[in-house]
Amino acid sequence: MAASLVTVTGTFLNADGTAAGGTVSFRLSAPFSNGGSIYPLKTFQATLAGTGQISQVLAANDGAATPSGTYYNVLEQLTDVPEREYQIVVPTLGALQSVTGVADASPGVVTVPNHGFSTGDTVIITGVLGATQANGIWDVTVIDQNTFSIPTDVTGVYTSGGTVGLWVDLSILMPNTSPGIGGS
Repeated sequence: MAASLVTVTGTFLNADGTAAGGTVSFRLSAPFSNGGSIYPLKTFQATLAGTGQISQVLAANDGAATPSGTYYNVLEQLTDVPEREYQIVVPTLGALQSVTGVADASPGVVTVPNHGFSTGDTVIITGVLGATQANGIWDVTVIDQNTFSIPTDVTGVYTSGGTVGLWVDLSILMPNTSPGIGGS
């Protein structure tokens, strides 16, 4: 059984609505195992892009983790803003899967053998070459066990690559205590 990896994203804005700069670090509270993989104490650091966005892949540490009760300490170090620290638990959402095809269609159709998604699931697709319009965060409509559609026009020819996994936004996991600054 593979570890459940989750892409956590977030957008951080200054009080005036402009993109914040800085870093967000995720440090494990204790070593844990998940799906046969062992995760030692480690810090993962994401630097905010020019749009104030981060994207970080983390191992789920909810009920799938041993020992239970582990969490990530999150440290926001944003430019011109006091540091903020809090804890999150990353939910088990399933393993990253390989994209094997993307149809030149409207809406786009993505092939992932035995994907296991349900209509309405939000996924993140990265690394698709050729039909690059498929890369992004999408709510899916399941067609069958191997294909789903995404709400965008795909006009390129799929050449190779790509992974897809269920997605979660950091704002869903973090406490709602951020006056003026926040993940969304």
